[in-house]
Amino acid sequence: MLNVAAASAQVRTVQDLSVAGGWLKSMQQSLQPPAGTPTPDQAPLKVGGVVPPATRVAARIQDMPEYQTTVVYLGDLPLLSVATAEEPAILRASLISSRVNQLQWDQIPGESIRIAYDGKSYSLVAGKDQTLITIDRSIRLSRTEELSDKAAALQIANRLRRYFGNAPELTDAPPEPPSLLASISVSISDTVVQVFQGVASWYGHTFLNRRTSSGTVLREDSLIAAHPALPFGTQLRVTNLGNGRQVTVKVQDRGPFIRGRVIDLSPRAAQLLGMVSSGLARVKVEVIR
Repeated sequence: MLNVAAASAQVRTVQDLSVAGGWLKSMQQSLQPPAGTPTPDQAPLKVGGVVPPATRVAARIQDMPEYQTTVVYLGDLPLLSVATAEEPAILRASLISSRVNQLQWDQIPGESIRIAYDGKSYSLVAGKDQTLITIDRSIRLSRTEELSDKAAALQIANRLRRYFGNAPELTDAPPEPPSLLASISVSISDTVVQVFQGVASWYGHTFLNRRTSSGTVLREDSLIAAHPALPFGTQLRVTNLGNGRQVTVKVQDRGPFIRGRVIDLSPRAAQLLGMVSSGLARVKVEVIR
């Protein structure tokens, strides 16, 4: 077991490893909390109870190198597990532990612990926007339990809120933004003037950065298509009949010239339709204006 405390309360030894927010001792030694703070076994935690700020060290860690995992404990109960990813799990777990302990020593109320979402990831923050934990693929509720980032953030936040003053539980987290598919919309009125079905194919990556028949350069993020006859600039809503995915593309090229195929799609459009691995897909094509 390892305890992490603020650097100001430590006397560095040759066995210490520097980590953000404090010093991490060797596996056999524990860090000492501020003077006058009893050890964890002197004040056992009652689930749901209120822990006075100077009663005990709130967080500690247990390294499990055989599983490449480090567990962060809150009182006597696990708070979360950190799996080794880009950095050793023990270093990140020690930083999380030191931040949680700082909440206790600064007497930050549990009501201030909340969830934030920046459009990419969920984070737990407290006080005046002090970041405690950023949720990513290396953070789990336990070594074997995997939840969505939103669900994990919610449960970890409520464990912290219960510990620090038995604050009311959060019932929801900020919603994730709509997916890229949902954000793609037609810039003109959505009137369907023609519908046809058939087999769609997609450009190989060797065609990237080349000019199409209309003069448009095919880029990685281009949402364009080739059709034998429709005018350049025609908007098409393409639906993969195998999975229901949709994407809106613009006709900027000629083709395909293989019997049985009705449209050729850019790589990005094919990715959004979920047909990259199959190469071909049965589609419905709506001409819209």
